[in-house]
Amino acid sequence: MRNWNGGAIRLTDREWTIGIIDGPNMSQLGKRDPSKYGSISWAELDGMNRSWGERLGVKIISLVSNQDGEIIDWIHEHADEVDGWMVNPAGLQTYAEGMRQAFEMSGKPYAETHFANTVRHFAQSSPHIRLESGLTSQAQSLVMGLRHQSYLSSLVGLTLYLDEQHLTSS
Repeated sequence: MRNWNGGAIRLTDREWTIGIIDGPNMSQLGKRDPSKYGSISWAELDGMNRSWGERLGVKIISLVSNQDGEIIDWIHEHADEVDGWMVNPAGLQTYAEGMRQAFEMSGKPYAETHFANTVRHFAQSSPHIRLESGLTSQAQSLVMGLRHQSYLSSLVGLTLYLDEQHLTSS
């Protein structure tokens, strides 16, 4: 069992590799609306994710991209290397069918993760239309609205999920 700040959290000592994908405009963190996104930059977020991963015993690989084709290619390229995915599809979430299919083909679980509460955003911007993410229905989990802490929540949850799956399949 692996420790997190002195207390047991992990179910196994296996080191997982988690691919973290941030979609369109996430590279502009720190310049975006601070009431929704805070003041953290993408480089700071990536550093936090890597630090949290190291403390959990998880290797993090990451991509930030404004191009859905680049994201899909990256998923295919790293599918054999990762054990699970975290994805903030950002501006691609309502049209994420290609990404959803790439995750499905990888055969690995993914956690959909958002800085903001996207349900609130869609309700305010298009109250007469019910919009939702094209990824949520197949995601292992959905965490949103906690800014960068959404990433920590997803990372811990996905890691423990992978641990449990490993133990029950052994």
